[in-house]
Amino acid sequence: MVQRRGLAALLVARSRKAAAVALAESGATASELMAIFGWTKLKTAQIYVEKANKRRMTANAFDRREQYSSEQNVSLLPPKNVGETNEGKSDE
Repeated sequence: MVQRRGLAALLVARSRKAAAVALAESGATASELMAIFGWTKLKTAQIYVEKANKRRMTANAFDRREQYSSEQNVSLLPPKNVGETNEGKSDE
């Protein structure tokens, strides 16, 4: 029975943590997290806000890198005619 209580407490803690991360990622402030979860220390809420900011910055960096790569790979040649092939042509 003690193990079940420990497991239940762990699941509740993980659920609260997941909820805090999700709220912070959706833009909740540290003060809002404190109000929702009843935390009295700003430091506790700030952990989740900083984690969300780090994830957001990482995603932004990868998006910028992908955009840069796609801009560098754009062909500068005019498009060929859709039906054009090299069959039947000679270099005479």
